[in-house]
Amino acid sequence: MKRLSYIITLILILAACAGSGRERAALDAAQAVINDRPDSALAILDSLEPSSQEFSRSTLRRWQLLRLMAQNKCDTIFRSDSLQIILTDYYDRHGTPNEKMWAHYLLGRAYFDMGEAPMAIKEYKNAVECADTLSNKCDFYTLCSIYGQISVTFARQHLHREQIEALGKYSHFSLKYGDIYNYIRGIELMIPSYYAMSDTSGCLRLTERCRQLYSENGMPCEAASVYPTAIFICIKDRQFERASRLMRVFESQSGLFDTLGNISKGREQYYQTKGMYLMGVGKPDSAEIFFRKLLRYNINWNYGAFKGLQQLYQSKNDMDSTMKYSALQEAALDSIHDYDQAEAVTIANSLYNYSRVEITAVKKSQEAERAWKWLIMAVSITLFTILISAYYYRRLKGKKDTEYMNLKEDYQRNRHELEKSTKELELYKTNSASAIKEKEKEIQRLQSQNGEYEQILRLRFFHRSKEALLKSGIVDSLRKKANGKLANSILTEDDLAALEKAILENMPVLHMKIVGNDQLSKQERWVCVFTFLGISNKGISALLVTSPQRITNVTKNVNEKLFGDGTAKTIEKNLTDYLS
Repeated sequence: MKRLSYIITLILILAACAGSGRERAALDAAQAVINDRPDSALAILDSLEPSSQEFSRSTLRRWQLLRLMAQNKCDTIFRSDSLQIILTDYYDRHGTPNEKMWAHYLLGRAYFDMGEAPMAIKEYKNAVECADTLSNKCDFYTLCSIYGQISVTFARQHLHREQIEALGKYSHFSLKYGDIYNYIRGIELMIPSYYAMSDTSGCLRLTERCRQLYSENGMPCEAASVYPTAIFICIKDRQFERASRLMRVFESQSGLFDTLGNISKGREQYYQTKGMYLMGVGKPDSAEIFFRKLLRYNINWNYGAFKGLQQLYQSKNDMDSTMKYSALQEAALDSIHDYDQAEAVTIANSLYNYSRVEITAVKKSQEAERAWKWLIMAVSITLFTILISAYYYRRLKGKKDTEYMNLKEDYQRNRHELEKSTKELELYKTNSASAIKEKEKEIQRLQSQNGEYEQILRLRFFHRSKEALLKSGIVDSLRKKANGKLANSILTEDDLAALEKAILENMPVLHMKIVGNDQLSKQERWVCVFTFLGISNKGISALLVTSPQRITNVTKNVNEKLFGDGTAKTIEKNLTDYLS
């Protein structure tokens, strides 16, 4: 009833508007509630469908995008990708970073629902590459949802390491979004993947970490609910005392059990763990209760329940019942194998289709390997030349420093003569015209020469300032991060503050023309700075947690904005000319 009144109120407000104003107000209202009340947002958007044919192109695309987002959040299963493809094509050319991300995410969701998991992962990755994670307007909520979907897709493909990596990003951006629960939940979801890879020590380590984080953030029930996998591991290792301690905490503090001791729906597998524990401590009659309780839910064709009952009757020397449940266990195991084989065929077909999409990437990898061999040969040949060049460079640098000082003295002397001649000209104006003409020629000569000195000194000063900046500690640290030589390669706000301070101290012109340039976004400014400092696109993408292709696109945009150049290759030269 509350939801209905909420929708009616919104519609009445929108009805007071007219024309394009009404449409814009409706779309803004739907977008404002789309995360918390997707059903209400969908009702608002559906109310606009009769007039959608009269929308402008941009309004129509926005309405279609928001409607698909609301449908997705309401668990609609997509049967076609045609509209999503239209939206990605449109927003790749006209959209904001968030709109591009939404469009590619929805295309990935369509592929996932259509059973094309690798294509879904590809579009999810395209979506995260569109996100501007340095902007305050970045939709971190949707970014977390994307990484959550990536982890689910990898789980279905049995790609456990990739799933762990995706969950790590999910946790990272949940924390940036301020969602502490999902930050910890992302870590907790890694536990089954570690168990699937037989890393039981990793399972126990993550379990304790999650318990501690939940406790520190005032979530005692969640802290107690992280133990099922750890309990199972302890029982298999016959650490019954430790398993008993964890079970007491889990059953009494997690809030997952009712007054009759029944666990919440979807977690009934715990009854097998409980039965295994009771068998291990010599209580087969109590164990039988939990194994038979598990039979009600037909989990994995009751394989776990049949296995527990078979072991129980074997311990009692009841051969008839042992044989009965042994046969049932074998039949359940055959069903599991049949299902796994069918799933394996599906995954194999999916991966085969994906390999056709990725064939170009494989060829490029082979070409890169051949190029690497030639590079090794070239490095071997030129190593001696580099050593000789280094020796002559030192000599040449000393010579250039001397020339710089001499040039500076010549400049000062020339400037002094120019001032002297200018004063003399004022005196000559009262004398002969010929003397004035001669002095004017001399002044012109000195002015021209003075301009040449100023240009040379300006270039020398630019290179010295850049060299001083490159030698600063923060730039050295950022280069190591970009090259993966430090444990944590992600850029922090402290890094940016230290870099901005170093720029102000050593090269103020860079701060004035780039860092403080309101024409550029925050991401574009720092991409310019890192490019000027000689950091590669791959290194910049590592610092900014995005892809090299995204950095190339940003570079093109900056080159177009500042210099009218639509390519990425000339950005470094253009920046040097601009700053010097």
